[in-house]
Amino acid sequence: ADYARYLARLARGQIVIIEHDLTHTRIHGKNMSLNFDPVKLRQSYAAIKKQFYRPRRKIVIATPFYSVSGFSPYIYALVHTVKALTQAGVDWEYWHPSGDAYVHRVKNTIFSKFLEDPEATDLLMIDSDMEWEIGAVLKMLLLPEELIVGSYPQKNSWDKWTSKPKFQKNEQGQTFAMQKEVDGGGVLIEGEDLAGGFMLVKRGILERYKSAHPDLCYIDESSDPSVPQRVYTEFFSAGAINDGNESGHKRFWGEDRAFSRRLQAMGERWWIYANITFGHWGMKGWGGNFGEHLAKMRSDAKRDEATASQPLEMH
Repeated sequence: ADYARYLARLARGQIVIIEHDLTHTRIHGKNMSLNFDPVKLRQSYAAIKKQFYRPRRKIVIATPFYSVSGFSPYIYALVHTVKALTQAGVDWEYWHPSGDAYVHRVKNTIFSKFLEDPEATDLLMIDSDMEWEIGAVLKMLLLPEELIVGSYPQKNSWDKWTSKPKFQKNEQGQTFAMQKEVDGGGVLIEGEDLAGGFMLVKRGILERYKSAHPDLCYIDESSDPSVPQRVYTEFFSAGAINDGNESGHKRFWGEDRAFSRRLQAMGERWWIYANITFGHWGMKGWGGNFGEHLAKMRSDAKRDEATASQPLEMH
């Protein structure tokens, strides 16, 4: 009631704070503000605010930390990203949960908490060992696709890249991946197995996932002690899954791959934004641009094809 009254007054003038004690508050243990569900309270505030303000885009940036430390390239990129969002007039919030040994559990916590905020429109989840282009984030936010990820070099595997495109074959038996051009330059490639180290997701696709999997719910008071009564949706899980391989044995899938395959089973599509230059840090850094990597592969393939078609010279 107080919040609604404040917003109504703000529509007609300014509120001035008087820095003196003019009232007192009686705390007796049954005060509504002390005993209200924090999730429902936030949703109530959002519903009241909607009466007075047009909805705005709100980005939640979340990074799951195993420890309380982050790589300096990550910190640099994060600072300049939130600076760019602020200058663009975009609301943002930063979450940094740390200390959970189960990465799939902390990701479920982030996704479930995100859906509790009715004002949050987009979730940008980034690993703490990542480095990225600031302009690429702003370009991704302008795209209508509901789930976009990056592809970056894997640690200790210089020639491998995270996030696998979805390959198909045409009538001629040629292998290809679905892709579409992005306004202002860049390419989106349809993906099959995603990597969650750099992921931009809109709430709509997560709400559909939650509705499609009512059986994938659980409680865990230790995931977020501030909200012990929260019911979580299992977006991410790791374990042995039957993928129909020839051996007949189940295969171990990581949490990101399991999430992407469940989305595919629902008929959902997601995309790799190929034109981002990343740094991936550990004992040393691995950097690269997936779009440039693909262009080099195509160039090398054409060169090899041209070389093979040339007649052999006799000496």
